[in-house]
Amino acid sequence: LKLSEAGPNALEPLLDKLLDSLNVETDAAVENAERVLELAALNTLGDRLSSAATSTVEAILKIVYEQTALLMETKNFYIAFYDVNLDMISFPFVREEGKIKKQVGDWAARKTGRGLTEYIIRNRTSLNIHADMDNWYLSHRDEVVRTGKLAKSWLGVPMITRDELIGVIAVHDYDNENTFDVSDLSILSAIANHADIAIANARLFQSNQRQAEQAVQLRKVSQAITSTIDLPKVLKRVVQGARRVMNADLVTLYPMTQGKFEKPIIDGKTYTKLEFIDLPKPEGSASKVLDRGFLVV
Repeated sequence: LKLSEAGPNALEPLLDKLLDSLNVETDAAVENAERVLELAALNTLGDRLSSAATSTVEAILKIVYEQTALLMETKNFYIAFYDVNLDMISFPFVREEGKIKKQVGDWAARKTGRGLTEYIIRNRTSLNIHADMDNWYLSHRDEVVRTGKLAKSWLGVPMITRDELIGVIAVHDYDNENTFDVSDLSILSAIANHADIAIANARLFQSNQRQAEQAVQLRKVSQAITSTIDLPKVLKRVVQGARRVMNADLVTLYPMTQGKFEKPIIDGKTYTKLEFIDLPKPEGSASKVLDRGFLVV
């Protein structure tokens, strides 16, 4: 094409094609950059969780939050644990409007109900509600009941390890719809896959450590008890040892003579002695222990 022979608009088609080509290449470059960032963050998460394999569960939850915050909106974020034996849900890590929340009120441990967290637990699947939360609740009214402040977009994924569902990771936005997309769902699912393994390993480590500590304390208690024949001293050492082994705040032992309770022996950092003036009543917890052999409240 000779420019001298072309009309005034002859270059426009060529410029349009050039711009289209540049836009395609730019979009691809942005997608590739985002993908690289996601993979880097996930690799960092894996490395940090591996190094924290023998750390506490609390430390692992903090790492999970920090790495998730690099990849998506986490102003409202929580991790829930599910105890299948007790059918209970707890919320050990919660951020709401960017602030850490304690496990009280809406975030207190509870029996499973019909919330969004329970929906994921029952169905063992992810849930991504982009917008129109009211209609979603209406269409799922037989499974889910709306509670608390209504979000405009909500994303949650299950944490499943060795075929056991141990909890849920969720993010939500109170102000904007369509905050989370399919890419966010994929990322959060990958994060959950890293987290559930680390949490299971930390729990196993802590359980083994606790059992080892209990074994040491039991040996110490046994040695202390057998080192004297003075009954009051023996009973006092039993109570002190029980509190150390159980890591309890307070242990009370009620001796019995001829079927009657005597003055209690107490070991604890904080207690009011006046609370123990009255001996156990027939309908009380101590009496129930005698009838059943045990009592868990």
